[in-house]
Amino acid sequence: MNDAYYLPVPYMKIERSFRIIEQSHAATERFAQTSSLLELVDIGSKEKAAQFLQPSYSNMQIELNFMTLQERCSLFEVYQRWEDEKTAHLLLVEKQPHLQNIEYAVHELREQISRIEKPAVHRPELGLVNTLSQRQASAQMDNRMAIKEALHALDTVKELVMILRPSLLEAGKDLYVNLIIDHLHQAMESLGK
Repeated sequence: MNDAYYLPVPYMKIERSFRIIEQSHAATERFAQTSSLLELVDIGSKEKAAQFLQPSYSNMQIELNFMTLQERCSLFEVYQRWEDEKTAHLLLVEKQPHLQNIEYAVHELREQISRIEKPAVHRPELGLVNTLSQRQASAQMDNRMAIKEALHALDTVKELVMILRPSLLEAGKDLYVNLIIDHLHQAMESLGK
């Protein structure tokens, strides 16, 4: 085993034909075992990979979508350096975790909104059953607080998306950015903001 095997990020040594010659342990943990780099690249990035992973682009960084072992498409920054006209060294750095954080925040918001829709009928933590008017007042107060929390969380997600927007637009993900922003606006409008 060579020293590259121990790199903490996915590394691959490839031939100009995209045949993988060697790879780091991190790459074997992240991607399926295959002999061709193009088999790991998402179908939407194959043409870009073929065009820009070339000796004439040595030292150039590009972004490509790869299919991971979890059968999920993830965006990676690919740093390339060509030894000669036949052999390249690639370092792959994942950019996707930021989007996973947004997905988690949106999931949390959905759960908060679903709690808003469920009226409070029984408060066992208080050790008693409220009268109808107390339950209605309590439910209205709970709903107002939950709406306020949900709106605050939506604002936070919107700010995160706006921070990530330039990188996503550069990666050709403008459709997804606009879709996320549209859904955030719809959710905020339905909550009364």
